[in-house]
Amino acid sequence: MRDLLTHLRKESYWARRRLPALLLLVVVLPAVFAVGTVAFEGVVPEDTPVAVVPASEDVTEADMQVAEGVLALAADPRRVDSPERAAALLHRERVYAVVRVPANVTADAADPAVFEYRVSGSVVPYVKPSRAIAAQVERGLNDPDGVVSPRRPIEVRHVVLAPSVGLREYLAPAALVLLAVLVGLGFLPRLVADERQALPRLRVESSLTSVLAAKLIAGLALMVVPLVTVAGVVTYLSYDVHPLNPLAVVAYLLLVVHVAGVGMTVALALERRTATVLNLGLVIGLLLAGNPVYPRGFFSVVRGRVAELVPLHHAAVAVRAGVLRNSAVAPLATELGVVALAALGSLVALFGTARLVTEGPQ
Repeated sequence: MRDLLTHLRKESYWARRRLPALLLLVVVLPAVFAVGTVAFEGVVPEDTPVAVVPASEDVTEADMQVAEGVLALAADPRRVDSPERAAALLHRERVYAVVRVPANVTADAADPAVFEYRVSGSVVPYVKPSRAIAAQVERGLNDPDGVVSPRRPIEVRHVVLAPSVGLREYLAPAALVLLAVLVGLGFLPRLVADERQALPRLRVESSLTSVLAAKLIAGLALMVVPLVTVAGVVTYLSYDVHPLNPLAVVAYLLLVVHVAGVGMTVALALERRTATVLNLGLVIGLLLAGNPVYPRGFFSVVRGRVAELVPLHHAAVAVRAGVLRNSAVAPLATELGVVALAALGSLVALFGTARLVTEGPQ
């Protein structure tokens, strides 16, 4: 414990010496992200998963098959047995729309059969494209030469569920997630690389584990500053978001531990230049595979499935749910558990590597 306190004082002194750079990283950068509005507005989703659910007990298998057949032309339909289950999947971003199928879709009648294409107003990049998809589905259902051959009018109503936010608000959680990746794989590993040169001294005078723990704790404390910064900016700009929501805070800090553990392990195990290149590659790979800004399934089914394997994606979903929808922890317990396990694995790898390095050849 004495070693840990000593190293924490050292980290505090180091931070004071580099205060301008730290302010740029943890205050100015998050503020710019939070104010930014239009950088990614033009992306059109492809193959997004949507839940297909019967609107009543009178809906038949034929009705469901009709809906799935037309939806397959514009999305990735997944049948769900109840509206409650579909709503839970929408909240967790396992699907991005809930399509409620009416009864007697192919019946011979004069009144229209009304479908509902429900989307979350907090998943901003999908709201506008979903209107076009809903219109495409309506045309497909009414096409006499299409899948259905309808004998009654069919209407598809596009419904945006609360809360509804703008792109400005949507970028607030994205900024936090991106910053966590950059700091965890860029900034903190560089500090570990500096200590790597002092391994002979650490073997005699101190504990490498204490040094690493101090740096990780100092990094976590530092990463609280962007949360407060974003909270201040969005409050000043009157954005309806919740950066200090408990779910968002826990998911964000667990993500920092996870990526920092990975980056610090790489920096400890490899020479400085090799570690820097590898960590940079990890940043690029995680951002491409994890879909931290645009939700899973926006670009292809394959990329959506890859994102499910990346803890960064689950952290981004949890942070968005907390910041944008003020979600409780329980509905996102699965996503939070994935990030927690990833963080634990990173810590085991980090301190295991520290032990191997310390006990290595003198």
